Amino acid sequence: MLTSVNLQGLGAAVKYFRSLGLNVSRNTTCFSSEHLPKDVSLDQNFTMHLGSLRLEKLHLKGAAFDAAFIAALAPHLAGLTALQKLNLWGNELSDDGFAALAPHLAGLTALQELDLCGNQISDDGIAALAPHLAGLTALQKLGLSGNQISNVGYAALTEGLS
Repeated sequence: MLTSVNLQGLGAAVKYFRSLGLNVSRNTTCFSSEHLPKDVSLDQNFTMHLGSLRLEKLHLKGAAFDAAFIAALAPHLAGLTALQKLNLWGNELSDDGFAALAPHLAGLTALQELDLCGNQISDDGIAALAPHLAGLTALQKLGLSGNQISNVGYAALTEGLS
């Protein structure tokens, strides 16, 4: 269940999340897809409103989001300036979805943990991320296990971290 969302000036977002059956309060800073009702379809409205929140943790793990959903979500991440943890574990995230996401990660200067484990990211996806790593100044933990990354991809990643 949501444990934190700052509702100040966010009437439309609050109404939207409540319409999904989510109990949000003035202090919500964490969102997890695990607590969404099973019949909820996440669409562009979801991504737009999600970007309005003052989240510190965003857990969208194991929900099998497709590249189109990730592409719709990506531009709204820039508004999550307090985001410290982004968990996209086990979403079958492909290189196309990841290429759409990567440029929008650079502005998340508070991001400390990025979990991309268990997706379908290959060397091409990691190459899309590498140029944006410099913007992740607070990043302490990057999870990539369970992807299709070779030494070529890890070399690109290392170059991006330099």
